[in-house]
Amino acid sequence: ATMKAYHLNGHAGRGRLVRVDLGKPEPADGEVRIRVEAASLNYRDLLILDRAGQGGLDGRVPLSDGAGVIDAIGSEVPQWQVGNRVAASFFRDWVSGPFKSSYVASSLGGDKTDGMLAEYVVLPATALVSVPAHLSSVEAATLPCAGVTAWHGLIARGGMGKGDTLLVQGTGGVALFGLQFAAALGARAIVISSSDEKLARAKALGGSILINYRDTPDWDVALMNATDGAGASHILELGGPGTYDRSLR
Repeated sequence: ATMKAYHLNGHAGRGRLVRVDLGKPEPADGEVRIRVEAASLNYRDLLILDRAGQGGLDGRVPLSDGAGVIDAIGSEVPQWQVGNRVAASFFRDWVSGPFKSSYVASSLGGDKTDGMLAEYVVLPATALVSVPAHLSSVEAATLPCAGVTAWHGLIARGGMGKGDTLLVQGTGGVALFGLQFAAALGARAIVISSSDEKLARAKALGGSILINYRDTPDWDVALMNATDGAGASHILELGGPGTYDRSLR
C-alpha cells in the first residue's frame, strides 16, 4: 500500500516542496499509525522551508502540527485503540519532566525528524495526546506548537486568570492564542500591532485596548496611560530586541 506525502526539496523552486508516493508505514512495538486528517502551518515551518533552499533537508516531511485518527497499533500499546482521535506532540521524545537539549532533534518536521504533512504518520505511543470530542481535527491540528506555547507560558507557568491584564505583541499564532485564553479567563487583553486591520480582528477576538505601534511608537507609555499606571500583569513577549526594553519599563 502507498500513501502521498510532501518532502522538502531545495531544488523544487520557491515552494521547496514536492509531492511523493511512499510506502504506507507500519508501526513497530510501542508505536501507532495515524491517518492524518489535518495539519497546520506555523511560522517556524516557514523558516524551515526557507532553510531547505540551502540544502541538507531534502527528503524531510515538514510541519510539526497535525491531528487524525489511529488506524494501526503495534504491540505493547495499552493506552490507545484503533479509532482514537489524537494530535501529535511538538517534541516527539519529550514525554515528561524538565526539558533536555537532546529533545530538540525530535521536533516534528525539523532537522532530524519527519513531520505531519503526509497521509499516514507513525509515532511513538507516548508522543500523542487525545483530542477531545468538541474539537475537530482541523481545530486540534492548530494547538501543539502555538497553542501549547501560549498556554504553558501564560497559564501553567504564569498563572494568568480573571482580572489580570495581558499585553499581547503582534497577531501571530502564539499571540492570538494568548489573546483568546485571556478573553476566556476574564483577563483584560492589550494588543499592539502595526496594522489597524489586524487590530480590528484582535478586537473581535477579545482585545480590549488596541495600540498601533506604528502610529504610537511609545506604545509602552500609551499602555501605562490606558491602565492608569498599573501596566500589564502578564506580557506575551514576542518582539525580542525591538520590544523587550519597553516591556519591562
